Amino acid sequence: MRAGGDPDFIALVVCSDVQEVDPLINDMVVADIGIRNMRMHVILSRPKWFAA
Repeated sequence: MRAGGDPDFIALVVCSDVQEVDPLINDMVVADIGIRNMRMHVILSRPKWFAA
């Protein structure tokens, strides 16, 4: 995976639905581990792979 911009950490999480993500985010915010802001991107489908 390639990432650009200014992230300090990238976490890849696989969940069966969005409701599973909510407790994880809440736990990370309340844990006081230095997270000042968080960005989330939801992937709705797999990319198509092309062999060229």
